[in-house]
Amino acid sequence: MRKIIFIAFTVLLFSGCSSNDLQDYKNAISKTESVERGKINIDIQTKLDYATEGLTQKQVRDLSYFDQIELAISAIYDSSSQEEKVIAKSYYNFGGMGFDSVFYMMGSDMYLKMPVIDGYISLDKEMLGSIENKSNIIDRDIMKKVWGPLSSKWNEILQEKDVFKGEKSYILTEEGQIKTKTYTIEASQKQLNQLAEEFLKTLEEEEIIEMLIDTNKDTQLFKDNEIDEQEILDNMNNYIYKMVLEEFKGKAYVDFDERLIKEEFYIRMSWKQPEKGMPKSMELTVTTEYLNLGKEQSFEFPAVSEDEWLNLEEIGEQVWNY
Repeated sequence: MRKIIFIAFTVLLFSGCSSNDLQDYKNAISKTESVERGKINIDIQTKLDYATEGLTQKQVRDLSYFDQIELAISAIYDSSSQEEKVIAKSYYNFGGMGFDSVFYMMGSDMYLKMPVIDGYISLDKEMLGSIENKSNIIDRDIMKKVWGPLSSKWNEILQEKDVFKGEKSYILTEEGQIKTKTYTIEASQKQLNQLAEEFLKTLEEEEIIEMLIDTNKDTQLFKDNEIDEQEILDNMNNYIYKMVLEEFKGKAYVDFDERLIKEEFYIRMSWKQPEKGMPKSMELTVTTEYLNLGKEQSFEFPAVSEDEWLNLEEIGEQVWNY
């Protein structure tokens, strides 16, 4: 479950009245994450407003492609046996352009199908070698390296006054109508800063920036520009500490088996004195549904013929010609 949540590459800021509300909510998170089989739907929508004064019309137009970004993931998983299985369908849209893909995993075999690429990409050790050798960012230890510190930090700073147990309600899901208890979650500017500190600390300690530079050093962007790891970290540090939390709304729905069924988060932020071409405000909406928890899933893995596998050169050619 932890691995599937991370694929979304979603950072959620959890942040109430009786002394039991906080612990009840944490228990629901823990119980849901321990489920070995099920389905998860994640929808992430981002709206960005940029500082465009002084930019050319072309630069403003280029930025407009990224003012609204949507990511949707629907994944089924089963980690109840040694041969873990995952099928995750993803859809990504920015600037009106949509891309979808399907990620397959059966044990140590991982591969990707993208309609934009006429074939399958094997995510084996040869393909991922440079990444795994550098920081193990795509492996079974990923949660310990990135999500783990953030999750632990949040549990540390989350306080009883931040979580309120609300009314009982019914929500409609793919499985039908489910009776739930609701929790309202709040967050503060101070907590946002503490999470930012932990995030930057993790990036540096796990050498994630160094890994990204190393794995992208042959791209045109990195060939045309001298990239310095410390400069990137310093710029990220400066930009993160200019963030102002304008609004945070969080709601979690827990069923009567004490498991999360749905989470909804809305975050609105702005930046003090943004540089030209950088975001000056952002709205982030994250909705997560947990379905079929503990139930057996039906997996259909494609039979891939030898000529459907693509190497790196073929992938590059097809993406370039798209």
